[in-house]
Amino acid sequence: MSRAPWVIVALVLLCAVAAPRAAQADFPRRAFYVGLDGGGIFRLGKWDLGEATTVSPGFRGEGMGGLRFGVHLLPQFAAELELAYIPLSHLGARNTMISYDLNLLFHVLKTANWSPTFEFGFGAYSNVSGNLGLDTDPRVHVGIGVRGLVTRWMALRADARDVITDGFGNGTGNNVELTAGLDFFLWVGTPGPTPVSE
Repeated sequence: MSRAPWVIVALVLLCAVAAPRAAQADFPRRAFYVGLDGGGIFRLGKWDLGEATTVSPGFRGEGMGGLRFGVHLLPQFAAELELAYIPLSHLGARNTMISYDLNLLFHVLKTANWSPTFEFGFGAYSNVSGNLGLDTDPRVHVGIGVRGLVTRWMALRADARDVITDGFGNGTGNNVELTAGLDFFLWVGTPGPTPVSE
């Protein structure tokens, strides 16, 4: 597995520990943010990716690193465009794959710095170089996670996704993606509601 995505995860955790505990506001009603994440993709079944052959089944992991552009439309809801780089190994050769999708993120808690999240999205995997050849497969995912404000301009998050993609015949492929990352708020509109103190 590539080391670079795990370096991103380590930096995320370092930022979370080192950041001042000054964020007492909720997530904003309107905001634009840019996010970085890293982690791994784990194949749980046969994946019909590429012109040459199948990507072998089994709990085989690969690293991944990603970039996202997000918009908060409500304190509990955000829409995100995501792009990820996945260096995929196959038969001793290195393939370059990218993943791109639209993700819809829902916060479970309405007025909280930290909240469990649910997410749903769709997009595609594209192999752009290597011995698997050029190929694009659709993907649909559902996921859970946790997201919290570390400062007023930065949020820490962790996500676990089940991804359905192209399999053989009438079947489907199945991947699990585990990532951790940071969201940086570049523009914030109206703040979210503040909980009433007892």
